[in-house]
Amino acid sequence: MFDAVERLIQQQKEVRAERKRVAAELKNAVRRKQRLKHRARLLSSEDLLSVMNMREWEENKKKGRKAQTADVEEASEAEAAPPAASANIEDEQRAASD
Repeated sequence: MFDAVERLIQQQKEVRAERKRVAAELKNAVRRKQRLKHRARLLSSEDLLSVMNMREWEENKKKGRKAQTADVEEASEAEAAPPAASANIEDEQRAASD
């Protein structure tokens, strides 16, 4: 009988400790959320876009860089486009001046 009482007392202590731990985790999570919301309000649109791009890059890195290869190909195509466009503009300017 005394063993059962002692076992119940020990179980009660464990439950109280667990409840205290969960309450602390919840309190910390709420504080973390508030801090993040506050920091997010201070960010500009450009900052938010850079964070989104960074997260996307990290996600692609985790997936085996398949998407990153496609992004590099698109970027190289985009880098190749401006010189051609500027050459067209120069040709148009020459034609207009003639």
